[in-house]
Amino acid sequence: MSPVTLTQCRTKALSLYQSITADPNFNGSNYWQIGCVFDTMTDYLQQDAGFPDPNVTVAEVDAFIRNTYDHYQSLTQQGTTAPNQACFAWYDDFGWWGIASAKAFLPSYAQVFLGYAREYQKIALSTWEIMKNGKLDEVHFGAPNAWTRCDQTTFAICEPRFPGGVWQYDIFADQRPYEAAPFNPSTPIAVGNYQPATLGPYQMSVVNGLYFVLANRLQAAGYERPETTAAIFGFFNSWFHDLSLDDKTRLNLSVNGGQLILERVSTYKDPNNKVYWADGTTCWGGDQGLVFGALAEYKRQHGGPAWIDDMLTAILGGVATSMSSGSYMMPWYPLQNNKLQTADAGDYSSGVGVYMRYLNQAYGFDSLVQTSLDTAQNPMRELVLDSAQTVCDGNLPDWGNPLFASFNELAILVAAISLLKNS
Repeated sequence: MSPVTLTQCRTKALSLYQSITADPNFNGSNYWQIGCVFDTMTDYLQQDAGFPDPNVTVAEVDAFIRNTYDHYQSLTQQGTTAPNQACFAWYDDFGWWGIASAKAFLPSYAQVFLGYAREYQKIALSTWEIMKNGKLDEVHFGAPNAWTRCDQTTFAICEPRFPGGVWQYDIFADQRPYEAAPFNPSTPIAVGNYQPATLGPYQMSVVNGLYFVLANRLQAAGYERPETTAAIFGFFNSWFHDLSLDDKTRLNLSVNGGQLILERVSTYKDPNNKVYWADGTTCWGGDQGLVFGALAEYKRQHGGPAWIDDMLTAILGGVATSMSSGSYMMPWYPLQNNKLQTADAGDYSSGVGVYMRYLNQAYGFDSLVQTSLDTAQNPMRELVLDSAQTVCDGNLPDWGNPLFASFNELAILVAAISLLKNS
């Protein structure tokens, strides 16, 4: 492909930012999707909107931040009056807003959050409170507590294999007609007369990755203890390295060129209760970004261990070689006939943008990532720039979700702009 230029990326990125702000879907009611997209829009504003001449004025930034905050308030009010809607039920949903809003603690984002920094800090803390401790309603106990607060006699078969991880939903046996999950009781695998719920609860990689990222950021801001990040770090360390695991049960899948993070853990404590979801090969692009970003942020705060760099390098290689169509990144692996594509392509299509966001953020502070992506002909660098050229040519697929189509394109361009500015 012909090399994309910095000017091309900047021109297209500005157009995308402006179109997203006016998109009815961005101003709609899908709680987590809006939070996810907002996260990358603030990265764009922080990184490049004012260079070389202000493309977005201070007044426009202020209006965007204020309007998004007001819209968030309307969404949470909707969640108060109709708390059992699906978008206010899953613990991972809250993580997207928490992570995006936690940037308000950073001086480097002061020019973005302007007079609303404290309001967004409160969003970060309130969403984290739900993720960590639940809703204080004696029904939802928080993502780390699904197993500890369930009926462990009835659900003994679901005991997690390793401690320290989190669930995206609570486990319960009794019918709850007002739950967001209409298929409840909520059990991850068949137990007696209980059949597993379609969507969970599971220890999915996405909720563990979100929890890890947000725990890192709130610890850095002084609002969370090191024990919390140590627990979730230990969970991933166990799934990557425990000697009781084999190639079929680890969370990291070996692929040509490196490794990928599987979409969810594959077994429970009893190794005979094997539950290989999609034969243990399904990977989502967003999980690659979340785990990559979380490990890089954990390393920045705590240093080693040395295997973090090995894993960062492995994910870079795995995504570059196995999640590429040849000219742009794909949202999932395997590339064809993927269970994610057939189950919910609209949501999972965001995998490209989520990965690019955390790749770009890590590039801003991690020397290993910087060295890798600044190296000519590095496969990941080439995939970012090829994807950016595809965006500028108008050829990136939308995979069925118009909002995420624009989000994927903007996230790719933000990453490409970072690389090209340093060339």
